[in-house]
Amino acid sequence: MGAGGTLIDAVADMRRLFKVDPVDPAAAKFTPLFRLRSGSPITIDMLRDWVKRLMQAIGLDPAHFGAHSLRIGSATALFAAGADPNIIRTMGRWSSDYYRLYVRACFNQTLE
Repeated sequence: MGAGGTLIDAVADMRRLFKVDPVDPAAAKFTPLFRLRSGSPITIDMLRDWVKRLMQAIGLDPAHFGAHSLRIGSATALFAAGADPNIIRTMGRWSSDYYRLYVRACFNQTLE
């Protein structure tokens, strides 16, 4: 991974973020990484609300979704793409095989 990943390049993504959303170095340690235009941090309640509204907008029951759905979806997408388990664990910050509880198995991947 690092700066040389072929599917996910977190370092390059962060560099792009800092280029399109620069922060004064003097304020950097007090500035939320993920924030609104006002500078206020994005809260878990905001994220949960956005996920629920998006799911409702596409016709799904928002009661079945929340902020944690993003973690589940990311692990599942990596699994479906054939990512190495070490990559899934690293991206999800799991130190064990606990990620397997999050992955929603895709038929072909399960057969493999």
